[in-house]
Amino acid sequence: MYALSMHDCAVSSINSHAEAVAFYNSCKVKRGHDHGDERPIRGKERSSMSVRISANGAVHFKYHHTDVVSWYPDDSFKIGVYTSNSTCAFADCFTPYRTCMIKTGSMLMHGDHIYPLCGSLTVHADGRVVQEYPETCFGISRTDRRKGKEVLARTRYAEYRAWQNVMWPMVSGGGAWRKYVWQVERDALDMLKDESQWHDLMMSTIGDPNDLRKLIYREADDVFYTEYADTLPRDMSWHTLSNWSVTRR
Repeated sequence: MYALSMHDCAVSSINSHAEAVAFYNSCKVKRGHDHGDERPIRGKERSSMSVRISANGAVHFKYHHTDVVSWYPDDSFKIGVYTSNSTCAFADCFTPYRTCMIKTGSMLMHGDHIYPLCGSLTVHADGRVVQEYPETCFGISRTDRRKGKEVLARTRYAEYRAWQNVMWPMVSGGGAWRKYVWQVERDALDMLKDESQWHDLMMSTIGDPNDLRKLIYREADDVFYTEYADTLPRDMSWHTLSNWSVTRR
């Protein structure tokens, strides 16, 4: 939910430098009389929002102390990142139709893609998107299934899992539940080697085979790897998108 309402702003999108200039010209003169001087956003005159035109002709839409959206005479626009839901709501009014900041300003939806935001990002009139930091990308942790299988094969995990699948229904039916044993995660791999300790392992917080498998993977170091992507598809579900994070290669 956005903390900032922009419903009373006099514009809902800006699609070109000419539109940005026209909007500036429609705003009331207040803080300076020369053309280009900072003016309050029309419809939001009592807020900490303003627009100005710099010497190079760029039109800057500022929220608090950040130029969030800047339009240039070549019809490119730049997003200046400040991560907050309010900044997202502000930016949406001054970017093109179907362009919006999401995920508290860490990502930008534009066209058919989602772009990572880290520093500024410039969208050119020909569709090119240029990151301030070229190494900026999305990342997600993946599991190398082949290596994972090899790692598990070096342990008694398969035997324990088969044993636990038989034993757990017997004890859980009586209302038993796993204990919070803090030292178990540290000792779990040693306990896995000794079947006389499997009952204690099963009754611990790491006793579920899924949790135990994750621990074995983490201890192996080379089972997990990071997949990178420069962009993500716009139609990606929000649930899937939440698994990706903004990072750098």
